[in-house]
Amino acid sequence: MKELLDEHLNPLFQLLNYNLFALGNARITPLSILSIIVLIIGLFYLSSKLRSLLLGRLLARTRLDQGAQQTIGTLIRYVVLFVGFLIIFQTVGIDLTTLT
Repeated sequence: MKELLDEHLNPLFQLLNYNLFALGNARITPLSILSIIVLIIGLFYLSSKLRSLLLGRLLARTRLDQGAQQTIGTLIRYVVLFVGFLIIFQTVGIDLTTLT
């Protein structure tokens, strides 16, 4: 049974780990692109939920008008997205200092 699984899964693993190109010292593979996409989708979801939580629970208790509350929520979301993108790219192995 193990040989049968190895026979069918080995080509899939080879395909997912195929070296497409390199960015600095990082090898970009289909698996790394797939993980970047999944992590970015998760980042957008979490940042949206954080913004909704801030607006609905924390900023609603302040005396700020609704426009100021929306602005603060949006700015915090942008900061979370920026830091999240940096963390995602560093986690996948893309060193952004090589792009400058």
